[in-house]
Amino acid sequence: MLSGVGPKSHLEEFGIEVKADLPVGENLMDHVSAIVGITLKESDEKVLPNTMQFPVPMTTGYVSLDGTEDPTYQSINLYFPHDNAGLLQLCAFAFKYNNTVCEALYKANTGRDLLFSVINLMHPESSGSVRLNSVHPAANPTINLGHLSNPNDLDNLAKSLQDFVTLLDTSYFKNIGAKLVDIDLTCNSLDRTSFEFFKCYARWMSATMWHYSSTCAIGKVLDSDMTVKGIQNLRVVDASAMPYTVTGNIISNIYAMAEKAVENIKAKWCLS
Repeated sequence: MLSGVGPKSHLEEFGIEVKADLPVGENLMDHVSAIVGITLKESDEKVLPNTMQFPVPMTTGYVSLDGTEDPTYQSINLYFPHDNAGLLQLCAFAFKYNNTVCEALYKANTGRDLLFSVINLMHPESSGSVRLNSVHPAANPTINLGHLSNPNDLDNLAKSLQDFVTLLDTSYFKNIGAKLVDIDLTCNSLDRTSFEFFKCYARWMSATMWHYSSTCAIGKVLDSDMTVKGIQNLRVVDASAMPYTVTGNIISNIYAMAEKAVENIKAKWCLS
């Protein structure tokens, strides 16, 4: 946008000469998420973490709530042995939750193993934007993630959370006395099995999955060759080129886009 490629009205606000009037910065997408903590079996087993590896075992699952093969949500499930400092690190530094949330999870992890699950929507309908707030190249942009701006996302995230915690109704989880971690939220006066509880929980606990994409979307800003419309020999080859977010983690799709862009560039310039 500083170079003159972006929404005309926005660039003119900053006195930037418009080289191409394109919706750069529009349609910022992300997989909105919320974490769930579930206490597992009591344990005093000595577990020494390997600091050279991801700290705990992890599994990933996909669940469809409408009976189709297209998943509604993804669950990323991390198994923390009892009294694990890695839980505090993940909560505070990766997800940026406040002390109340992290301390509640760590307390629940004291003397018991804990399942830390990240529930995130695969097809969010909300979107945000990236805007200039200065013509200075080093100035931070204004970013509006737009999470839950479409009310359907809040409902769908609540339904996903409500569906996921039905794990507690299975025989294994019942046998070990598993429970949803009690975090001090304004939702606690509600029935903890109700949709309204999980809707409140989703609102308080929503977070980013860092899957930012689609602000220079193919079809709107770029052509099918990932070249910026109206600008010769300028391509955008990163997550922002996606027309919309994908069903799952986005990194493998970015690799594929990069490989395709390389093929296109080589073909255009007759390189072998």
